[in-house]
Amino acid sequence: MIGNWFELFDFIIYGYFAARIGHPMFPESDPVTIILSSFATYAGSAQARGHGADPVTSIGLHLTPELMRMSAARPAMRSNAFGLPATGQFAGVTFGGFEVALPLDVTEVASNGVGQGDPTLASAAAGARFSDWIVGAVADFIAHFRRCDPARPHLGPQPS
Repeated sequence: MIGNWFELFDFIIYGYFAARIGHPMFPESDPVTIILSSFATYAGSAQARGHGADPVTSIGLHLTPELMRMSAARPAMRSNAFGLPATGQFAGVTFGGFEVALPLDVTEVASNGVGQGDPTLASAAAGARFSDWIVGAVADFIAHFRRCDPARPHLGPQPS
């Protein structure tokens, strides 16, 4: 449970300081692009929950191989909560074909902390491909959104 609070704190702090964080990361951009780039990075991290599994581990091996301890990597070992399967993001259980929200901690249903996937399948080469794809997708979104007027979302992108 404490890990979930730290993660929530991290997301709140990042969201609050997104503009300041964005300036050093995206210095050549206009203010709207800086904010959008920062929040795209923020949103990506929220989707990458299940820390440690491939592709997250692959990206770590590509960007910071000296920090990765692959000897400690193990596949996900999920268990049930209250006799029911936990949902993918540990936000509850599945019962009768639908999700029931419950306050679960990752350690209650994944004793090794890996929620999904198998980090032992990770590689730096795959991390390079994932990183290139993510950067390309974010760049394409920024190029699209740059042609939009944030005050008039109904118009869509305008010609340059």
